[in-house]
Amino acid sequence: MAAGNGLELSSELASRLPLFADPRFEQAHEAATAGNVAAAIAGYEAIDHANAARNFQDAQLFGHRGDPDSCVMLLKKCVAADPNHHPAWRMLAELGSGREAEQACLKGLEGYPDDTGLRLRCVNLLTERRDLRGALALLQDAPPASRESHEVQRALADLGWKLGDFSTAEPALRNCLRLNPADSQSCQILIEILDRLDRLDEAVQVCRAFLGSNPGDGVIWMALGDMLVRQGNWGEAEALFQALLGGQPSWLRVRQKYAEMLEKAGRFQEAIDTCWQNIQMAPNDLESYLCLTDMLHRFNNRPHAGIVLQRVFEQYAPSGDWGASVLPPALSTRLIYHHLPEIANHYCTGRRALLDHTGITLSANQGVHGKVVEMCCIVVGDEHIRFLNDIAFPALLATEGFEDLRRSHRVVYNLYTTHANLPGLETFLQQLRHHGIPFRVNVELLSLSQDLYEVLCLPIIDQVRRSLESGSVVVMAVPDAIMTGSIARVIGDMQPYETVVCPMPRIDSALAYPVLKQELATGKGLRSRDFVRRCMTEFQHPQTYAALRNQSNCLRYEDHGGYYAARNFAPPPLCFQARPEMLDHLIHAPMCGPTSHACFYIVDHDFVESAFRSNTMRLIQNSDYFFWAEFTGPGRHSEFLAGRKGEHHYYPESSRFIYQQEVKWIHSDSSAGRDRAGSMVD
Repeated sequence: MAAGNGLELSSELASRLPLFADPRFEQAHEAATAGNVAAAIAGYEAIDHANAARNFQDAQLFGHRGDPDSCVMLLKKCVAADPNHHPAWRMLAELGSGREAEQACLKGLEGYPDDTGLRLRCVNLLTERRDLRGALALLQDAPPASRESHEVQRALADLGWKLGDFSTAEPALRNCLRLNPADSQSCQILIEILDRLDRLDEAVQVCRAFLGSNPGDGVIWMALGDMLVRQGNWGEAEALFQALLGGQPSWLRVRQKYAEMLEKAGRFQEAIDTCWQNIQMAPNDLESYLCLTDMLHRFNNRPHAGIVLQRVFEQYAPSGDWGASVLPPALSTRLIYHHLPEIANHYCTGRRALLDHTGITLSANQGVHGKVVEMCCIVVGDEHIRFLNDIAFPALLATEGFEDLRRSHRVVYNLYTTHANLPGLETFLQQLRHHGIPFRVNVELLSLSQDLYEVLCLPIIDQVRRSLESGSVVVMAVPDAIMTGSIARVIGDMQPYETVVCPMPRIDSALAYPVLKQELATGKGLRSRDFVRRCMTEFQHPQTYAALRNQSNCLRYEDHGGYYAARNFAPPPLCFQARPEMLDHLIHAPMCGPTSHACFYIVDHDFVESAFRSNTMRLIQNSDYFFWAEFTGPGRHSEFLAGRKGEHHYYPESSRFIYQQEVKWIHSDSSAGRDRAGSMVD
């Protein structure tokens, strides 16, 4: 260095340099200066390896001392110096969290592919952030030897089960039982999968084989009873339940199952008597009373069902004060269900609203069919509000034919929400005002219960009554529905009192939301075929993944190159013009009963069933005609409609008919696109 610039090294510091810097730095520098680049690189690489080794040794030391922060810091220095130091990556995987630990696991597995613990650690991290397919692929890539452990097979089974990938889950579960014949949980899941696939004989065989070596497992005994009932094997089922009760006469859960078996076998009075005996044996057990009320209701003995329910209600609310907060949820559900006619007749008149800027007087519009189009929307929670503002409404505005529809019809927006959500909807109401769309807001119906799912059918009943009086067409413009295709064409083709049914794939909102929000903000809208492709690939929901993998009797999708062939158990109504018999289904005899309080089942099945019976159902079978996707989180609706096919009220004739129809969701130019199907049911 030049003298006098203040940067000279003191002789004392220069003598200490070898303590701080590896002398091989000078050797590498000299090699580089001489043009021997390979030797220089080798020198620097040797220094990095030495530094990595020293940092790893120090990290181990701090780890033994119980100082994880210092340990992690040194490990990061180690892998920075030597990215292929697999032992350091493995330690980082154990100590880190989130994406950092996930990366460490993957790097560690490069050096230790047989490390089962490290692989399972990575699988757990991927599962935590809902990357189930990534976790499954990681397990499937494991070397054959490491896949033989019970832990890996159980992880494979759990992931296959969560994804609805039964072709993966089933052999893994059978391996779990081979490796651990007492694994009751694996046995239960395997039985459930076989039940869903209607392989009842195999399910019975699995139960019997497991009980042969584990005769004391009461859960599997009851599962066997369920399978025998599903088969209609009443004699064996009754013998099984009586044997179980012979050992434990007061086993209430078995007694309730026994009563259900008697009912399904057509022995109604014995079923009722058993329910009464259950109450006498356990007078404080709520479930016993509810089983009796449900059974009485199914036998059309509603007065007695109401009396029993009133007795239970008085036990929980002796003062007579009404309020869901003082009632167990199961009791609250039954009370609303059993009092649905009174509640609906009082509150669901089609006229009660907090705000009404439509200017429509119902009595003045009677008999004018299809001139009013009502967009019906149920909005609950911040997520719904965001979807409505950012996705659903912009997509509707950009939908082909929406402006034509507004010119040819009187289009209004009906919002059903809660008082608590009303402030968050102000931006959306401003959008409606800006676009000149009149609206109504009802905050009353969803406030009747603390559990919104118990009363979600009420806005639909209210909307049916409005449609009956005004002759309006109702479009189910829910905040998680995205439309592409001409809504004007669909409504223009509608016949009076018709219900249009539209099969739809669900798409993963966590993947699609940021992308669609940005694209719709530009005002370009969605191209139908491109949107189909993205729904089934880029935005693929776990339920879609499962439907593509399995030959299910509820939901099945197949990729045919230019289009997806879709079969749905019961598509929801896209739009309808109300008929009086709809109210009979929704109010007086809903098929799904009091134990299924999510109104979407009621709407899907009862609307579609009533339309099918009256020959007024139209199934849209081609996405070039119209396409509708449902915007849902990856954790919702990821299972099929499970175990319901054996119950008549979940499997009406309309559902069986619809499942036989192939729907084409077209995603590329092909001959499939020339079939513009929107066929009526004959």
